[in-house]
Amino acid sequence: METRTSETSQVLAWIAAISLIVFCGAGVAALMGWIPSSAGKPEVPVFAKPWQPAAPVVVAAPCTDCGVVQSVREVKAKGKSSGLGAAGGAVARNKIEEPVKFTTSYEITVDLDDGTSRVIIEASAPSWRNGDKVRIVNGVIELNA
Repeated sequence: METRTSETSQVLAWIAAISLIVFCGAGVAALMGWIPSSAGKPEVPVFAKPWQPAAPVVVAAPCTDCGVVQSVREVKAKGKSSGLGAAGGAVARNKIEEPVKFTTSYEITVDLDDGTSRVIIEASAPSWRNGDKVRIVNGVIELNA
């Protein structure tokens, strides 16, 4: 019976030795990254793209004639009289009185984006209101959308 026990012990020793070599080999392969998805080297995803430089950013030149309407003001100024009303006044008071005529214009103050401001004078009532974003082109105010 001793022979069987020693043969069984030798077979078990050989199985243990081979198992130890296989598991150590697998551990070394995992640490070296030879086995996919191991801890030694991270797996590169299939969808990853190679590095490409970023596209250059194009910055538009600042608008020097763009701004915001700050105020709209009605201005009345004395104009020249026609002289037609002088006859009635002269007869009544013995002196010449002419009716004073006024002209109405509108001053629109625009605060430009560059920090300056401009005043544009229009003869008719403008459609601009405070806060409107506008652009001045050849002295004329236009909507800046």
